[in-house]
Amino acid sequence: MGTVQQKLFDGIGKLEKIRSKYSVFDSGADVWTIDTWDDGVLGFIRANATEKLIVLLNFSEYDKTAWIDEDDGGYTDLISGHKMYARGVNIPAYGAYWLYRKRKVKEEV
Repeated sequence: MGTVQQKLFDGIGKLEKIRSKYSVFDSGADVWTIDTWDDGVLGFIRANATEKLIVLLNFSEYDKTAWIDEDDGGYTDLISGHKMYARGVNIPAYGAYWLYRKRKVKEEV
């Protein structure tokens, strides 16, 4: 299991590896917030010409739903690997999702 400090270190290392694999994390990506219809959930999008990332962060001690409705297809959570749609996303207490998808050539940033 390891210590709390080791778990944090390993978790940060995992996020760092994920960030290094995708160009949507580059400084040139467009970034904007989205309304989740819940004050306990922060939502924002990072996008460039080829990738899109929806970040959902639940700062609450309760499970929440981010009432978003992105209708551009399926996403993969980069943290867990689960596939999901970005519609009415249920987020566990203090949970986070990094929902990623490749963009079609005709999509606009």
